[in-house]
Amino acid sequence: MADDPKVTRAAWCDRAAAALRSAAGSEADLDLVRAEVLHDRCTELYRVTGSAEGWLVLRLEGNVLGDRELVIVLGAGRGIRPVIPVIQRYARTLGASIRTHITRPGLERIYSNQGFHLAEKVYKWRPGNGQQIEQ
Repeated sequence: MADDPKVTRAAWCDRAAAALRSAAGSEADLDLVRAEVLHDRCTELYRVTGSAEGWLVLRLEGNVLGDRELVIVLGAGRGIRPVIPVIQRYARTLGASIRTHITRPGLERIYSNQGFHLAEKVYKWRPGNGQQIEQ
């Protein structure tokens, strides 16, 4: 479509790292994603331009049953709404479903409007939060 943003594969660079840093959550997590993009053929960095601007990290995963899933690992920028159909078309060509983890309520509405549904809940524990561990 004419209004579709342009999503093109990109090489890891300082601009991508700076943009994705806050989405990664920590410098250590960003380092892990950087290593995946640089060394794992299934994890790729994309530059988004046009009607939306930003960066995406996508990873293709599979399981023993042969199911394929395209994971939106990280994203940063503005205007995700027109990017989602581009990702959906790409996933369709791969024969893959799409998975993403979100924390912002606004993104929940955007993804829901594009046909996504809640499929799992994620609980986290971090050492050092003052919690006692039963012996």
